[in-house]
Amino acid sequence: MSSILLVDNPLAELGALEATLQPLGYRLVKASSGQEALEHLLREEFAGLLLGVELPGLSGFETVRLLQQRVPLSLPPFVFLSSRSGDAGSLREGYALGALDYLSKPVDAEVLRTKVAAFMRLSLAARRAKEQLLFQANILASVHDSIIVTDLPGNIVHWNEGAEALFGYSAEEILGQTPQVLYPDQDPAALAQDMARILEGEDFVGEWQARRKDGTHIWVDIKTRLMRDASGRGVGFIGVSRDVTARRNTEQALRESELKYRLAYLRAEKERRTAEILSRVGLAFASELDRDKLVQRITDEATELTGAAFGAFFHNLINDKGESYLLYTLSGVPREAFSRFPMPRNTRIFAPTFEGTATVRMEDVTQSPDYGQNPPYRGMPEGHLPVRSYLAVPVKSRSGAVLGGLFFGHPEPGRFQKEHEQLVEALAAQASVALDNSALYLQAQRAVSMRDEFLQVAAHELRTPITSLKLKVQSLLRAASTLGPTLSADKLHGKLEEVERIMGKLNVLINELLDISRITAGSMRLTWEEVDLVSVVHEVALRFEAQATQAHVTIHVQEGGPLVGLWDRLRLEQVVTNLLSNALKYGAGKPVVIGTESDGTHARLTVRDEGIGIAPESLSRIFGRFERAVSERHYGGLGLGLYITRQIVEALGGVVRVESTPGKGSTFTIELPLAPPQAEAAS
Repeated sequence: MSSILLVDNPLAELGALEATLQPLGYRLVKASSGQEALEHLLREEFAGLLLGVELPGLSGFETVRLLQQRVPLSLPPFVFLSSRSGDAGSLREGYALGALDYLSKPVDAEVLRTKVAAFMRLSLAARRAKEQLLFQANILASVHDSIIVTDLPGNIVHWNEGAEALFGYSAEEILGQTPQVLYPDQDPAALAQDMARILEGEDFVGEWQARRKDGTHIWVDIKTRLMRDASGRGVGFIGVSRDVTARRNTEQALRESELKYRLAYLRAEKERRTAEILSRVGLAFASELDRDKLVQRITDEATELTGAAFGAFFHNLINDKGESYLLYTLSGVPREAFSRFPMPRNTRIFAPTFEGTATVRMEDVTQSPDYGQNPPYRGMPEGHLPVRSYLAVPVKSRSGAVLGGLFFGHPEPGRFQKEHEQLVEALAAQASVALDNSALYLQAQRAVSMRDEFLQVAAHELRTPITSLKLKVQSLLRAASTLGPTLSADKLHGKLEEVERIMGKLNVLINELLDISRITAGSMRLTWEEVDLVSVVHEVALRFEAQATQAHVTIHVQEGGPLVGLWDRLRLEQVVTNLLSNALKYGAGKPVVIGTESDGTHARLTVRDEGIGIAPESLSRIFGRFERAVSERHYGGLGLGLYITRQIVEALGGVVRVESTPGKGSTFTIELPLAPPQAEAAS
């Protein structure tokens, strides 16, 4: 495992540095001073060195100077860390000493990991190249030179052991032949020209490709000169050759290594820049909770990073009524450029994005077999911005739901590359988290608003009966203090009945609050017993008889035989009470009809009034907590009755529905299984 030496002080910063780099998976060795670092480097080899400038004793700069004197060959790539931000002199000194980078504390953890990972890759690549060069140098050192002598006509007359080792031919096999047998791929005309220059006294130095006896090809370095006798007359040629195949391979390897190094460096730089961009954009996304500003920021950032001529973010929204609709933001072009065109449909080109199944990148969308297949435009509408290069990335929430899609276009083909695709996918992932957070923030705002509204309504609803109760009690106290004939038994009884009525209203409000608490906590318990629904309806209707008479309302209970099922009697009474109470409240003084029936497996209860009715847009939310279809200022109430009703009915295994026409009344229908859900499952 490659090792990194961490040198810093105080120990807390050294520990923080170690914790930051541990995820990279390298062996981390710590030193708290320059002297300790020197001792480590004299004992073992490290692939990288992170060195604080401000150290006790020897500073980071002094430590590096000593290391360069004592271990110049084993000094690893190093990065300075300084707590003095903006010190240009120290910055220049650090780079002058050979530092790969000079970072000011505090260093962003992600940036530090990215930089260390990058220079460790470069360090390891350089080490491997160095080791490869050393290995090939050892091979070259073990090869003996080949010496070949020919006469003037070119016949081989001397062949040493080095030549035999190099070419594979024995002396008996090669003597008397020409060097052409060794270099069959060389052009004979070029050979003749070389020989002519040698005859004129020019030494030949070059590299030829030779073929050994076994058919393998090697590269040899040749130095050939004319041999002269004592009189200076040419008598033959001597050539000294050595195998340079390894060297040429090394050079090729070095070229490839240099290319890989450059590519690795470029990739590292690109990764660093991408990490910085994503970090910056991620922080910007995370800090923006306003949904409209957020989606515009997402569109602008992604358009700029891809180099697109224009970009759009089509995103799905759900309004307060639970209805889904599509909005979009634009970048790079004014909104008027798209406002007169319809929203994109779920065609074969757009489908992978809107369905969240895949990223789509096309060099030229107009060349796609799916392009131009859909009416009425069969391609781009007239006046549409020209799109050739096309990139689309779905944006999905953490739950997998498709939040929308990022779309980018450019009038020139081939503008979007794989790196743009990956970058936008990373941005889309960050955008999805930010949008989820924005949605949670909006939900929290709505919840706070509903809570505040509920508290205001609850305070009002509770204050009214308490005030009435207080006035009645004060009246009783005044009357009792006289103890005269003005306080008759009938009058006292009437006042006490009024007190009892007010107390009953308070009891209903408090019970509703307690029920909400139990439902929210999941602690609403049911007591299953045989209950006659018809009997419950008659009892509840009887309780409301006085209220109905006072309001001049007729409650008509449709007659029918007993309708017995396994339910919770108290909760069933509460359901009937809530529905009948609402019918009287909103019934506009007109008759209320209650009916019951059964199909053998389910009981059905209907409560119908002929009152003000419910607007269509309110039907989907009246069973929600704290929801009302009308203003509490005119009708009062906590907005909990129908919510509690639905919760009880569903706990009993049933369903509740409503049909209503404004101005003509409403009909609430409850369907309950005659046996509880668990009993049906057991049977």
